[in-house]
Amino acid sequence: MIQFLVVVASLSTLLDCCCWRLGAHHPKGPRVAIEIRMAVDSLDWNSLSMDHSGPSPREGSQAARLVELGTISTDALMEVLEDPHRGFAAHVALSFIWNCDHAYSAEMHFDEQGKLVSYTQEFDGLSWVSNPGGRESIELPALRENAKRWRARLGA
Repeated sequence: MIQFLVVVASLSTLLDCCCWRLGAHHPKGPRVAIEIRMAVDSLDWNSLSMDHSGPSPREGSQAARLVELGTISTDALMEVLEDPHRGFAAHVALSFIWNCDHAYSAEMHFDEQGKLVSYTQEFDGLSWVSNPGGRESIELPALRENAKRWRARLGA
């Protein structure tokens, strides 16, 4: 009987350690922690919608779900702010979660013949370039600077 209790206690400790990494000790529970992690892992430019007022989480997207979950998503989003594929979507989600200004601007760039070649856009302090084919690009230094601003803003 004692051996059984030692094995169960050891297994419990092992599971506890493994689950901690997955977020099982998240204030809202392990399922929410795993949901947040999976949502953050799947963020990309397609998680967003764009209109005249700037980017926003696309309805039904993982970005929208993270905004719905609110501030408990913050830590996971902060971790990917410098990622070239997920950083911009994380920035937009954080802006909506923390009720930022949603300040948006766009500047069009034309070639000598007057053909549109790109847009430089900015949303809540982060700039990126869009090309007519819908290709978005963002510079790594801009993502790093943005992550610093978020850490300062949230005291992280």
